Amino acid sequence: MRNISDVGLGYVSLPLAYEIAKLYSVIGFDINSERLNKLENYSGRTKEFTDEQLRSSKLHYTDRLDATKWLIGGAK
Repeated sequence: MRNISDVGLGYVSLPLAYEIAKLYSVIGFDINSERLNKLENYSGRTKEFTDEQLRSSKLHYTDRLDATKWLIGGAK
């Protein structure tokens, strides 16, 4: 199975990754371990999504470069 990867999980990239994850498995990459921890525990910093929305998505999180194939990227 192929994954789509999203670089950075900020206020632009997280919604993009979430929308794409409605159709495909998405790996979200971010170097901020605190941010990843919150997302893995279904607690979005931006409060753009409910815990249930994050829980039910096909969105997975990592800070490991070897786990991703770079297909899309966010902006700062």
